[in-house]
Amino acid sequence: MKYGLIISLVVFQLAGFYFLTQQQYIAAIVCFALNGLSLLVLLLLILRDRLKEKKEEDENDYRDY
Repeated sequence: MKYGLIISLVVFQLAGFYFLTQQQYIAAIVCFALNGLSLLVLLLLILRDRLKEKKEEDENDYRDY
């Protein structure tokens, strides 16, 4: 899932710049909006995974012995 989002970030970024050079501004705005949405979803997935790892670390914390 994460790798797919990273690939979509690259594709939307390149497509946005391509549409800007072709002076198709609506398509460029859509691509950049999708790029931002993909970035947001990717950050949320990374944050969720990190919180899950942190919870597992807290459950297996034996520093108080």
